[in-house]
Amino acid sequence: MFPWLWLLLSLAQAKSQLIVTTDRPIVVVVNLKPYPLQAGSAKLAVDFPDGKEGRQKVMVRSVLGKELWSGTVDVPVGKKVQGEWMAQQMVFGAPVALNRRRLSDQGLYNVEGEWVYSSYAPKAKEVEGPKPGEGEDLILDAVSEASGEEAVGGVQREEQAVERPAPGAPGVLALQNRTTSWANLVVDGEPVEFRGERRKELPVGSGPHQVEVRDFHHELVFQGVVWVGADATVELHFSETAEPAVPGSPHAWETKEPPPPVDTEAP
Repeated sequence: MFPWLWLLLSLAQAKSQLIVTTDRPIVVVVNLKPYPLQAGSAKLAVDFPDGKEGRQKVMVRSVLGKELWSGTVDVPVGKKVQGEWMAQQMVFGAPVALNRRRLSDQGLYNVEGEWVYSSYAPKAKEVEGPKPGEGEDLILDAVSEASGEEAVGGVQREEQAVERPAPGAPGVLALQNRTTSWANLVVDGEPVEFRGERRKELPVGSGPHQVEVRDFHHELVFQGVVWVGADATVELHFSETAEPAVPGSPHAWETKEPPPPVDTEAP
């Protein structure tokens, strides 16, 4: 039997369990260990073996590291406690009997020291390529692709078409200054100056917005498009030494190459 499969089976014998679901991306910290959790059907399932049940320290942080909630949760022996983070509030239900875990359950599991989802596939070992005349090993290719670094423990995320928000709805662009205290930006053709401020929020509305990052002499350093969702606040981090980025939403920023410098000495 594969070691990772044996570990999953052994986890079915957990003495107690804490489950957390959420309506938005957060980071759940259980006994000082952080676990990123996406919104939707995914859930965090933390097992406590014999001797580790009882009161557990739990904290909820935003994807940017801001503490949103903290407290202690009592997880009795042989019980599971489920918490739900919704509308900026954490609500825990009463302890219920812990049934034997099915391998089809969704959640995070500790496999070979890594926290992974139940759809985890073991990382493929390096193998020699097919010899001339041999067909491709489709199963091996699928396992190799599952060892990407896009999610916790090397879980592959399926590529999905990026849905762009349409203009016309309210939206906020929050600019996070990661450079020196002075910075110069241009948003949709309008200058936005930072003179000691670390953050500014602009009510720009939903849809695409042109952003330019310029240095102290107003020379163009980076430029691109940031997408703001309807009724959402998008955090755009910028500096003069690294491309702008939206933590947790890599598709929200599109970099555009700066135009080539103009040769002023040309006849």
